[in-house]
Amino acid sequence: GQWWEITYEPSAPAFQAFKLRKESLNGHTGLHEQEVSTDKRTRALNTDRRDFRRCDFNHFELADASFANCQFEEIRFVKATFENVKFSRCDFTTCHFLNVSFTNCQFIGCTFSNISASAEHVHFDRTSINAEHFIAALRTNLDHIPNGTSRPLNLHFFRHARAKIARELYISVRDEPDIDLSFSANKVHERALHRGRIASAIWKPQGKRLVSAGWKSRLVLFPLRTVGYAIVEAAGFLTDWGRSPSRSLLFLALNVAAFAALYYQQANTDLNQAILRSLDCSLVFGYTKHGSTTDAGASWTTFCNAFFGLCWYALLIPTLSRRVLR
Repeated sequence: GQWWEITYEPSAPAFQAFKLRKESLNGHTGLHEQEVSTDKRTRALNTDRRDFRRCDFNHFELADASFANCQFEEIRFVKATFENVKFSRCDFTTCHFLNVSFTNCQFIGCTFSNISASAEHVHFDRTSINAEHFIAALRTNLDHIPNGTSRPLNLHFFRHARAKIARELYISVRDEPDIDLSFSANKVHERALHRGRIASAIWKPQGKRLVSAGWKSRLVLFPLRTVGYAIVEAAGFLTDWGRSPSRSLLFLALNVAAFAALYYQQANTDLNQAILRSLDCSLVFGYTKHGSTTDAGASWTTFCNAFFGLCWYALLIPTLSRRVLR
């Protein structure tokens, strides 16, 4: 394996070959230090309560199968293809996903911890999986960094690899019937993408080390990308990352209340008129009626009211359309 894989061992022993078939695990509680393969397009293999430890899943093709209550520990999925495979309540600990694809698979109640994956060679297609749990468990191996390669450089590449994997997961689950998986994957992808872009505005790889991206990038791109990320986080919070319009409606109510209080103090009008004016401007269509005042302070208050109203529209309408048009 490669030094950055979480399962990497400099002097790993050769494993015995094991051909996984329907009846081959009878009488076994699991497999240990085996190179596990299958016959081409093995189907309908259902496995329950088995432990797989320190194994390589190599030249492994499985379809229309299931794993339930299984433990995968120190597993390298080297060349593996899973199609229509259901993983139920399985635990993946210290596993590496290299040339592996999951097509129309399900990970139900599964846990991931201390895993690594190749951003270019791990593929998920129409696969139901909790992207937040998978991405949170990703690691890079810092114990075997080659001489001349810096730790910051490895972490820099890892940050971008995580963003690529997050996108792969989001595309896989965006049409999922379980909409929480889709919204969670979108959150993970957006965060990983923006954090990677912010890091690229500060550092860039040069050979086997990181160097400064330059003062122009640091003074221009870094602030812009940081502000952009802050806006995305704020929008995600106010829409629960697309799950619900309730926070956007609460934002509208607070906006109306705050500006009604300002109008009540500034314009010396009664409370009902202040609330109506705030509501008019918050819903934008009343801005032209109330924005023509000669009072500079009142004009700026009306402008800010309308601006936050536009922000409310920008948050609510996409959230509702995604919920309704899924």
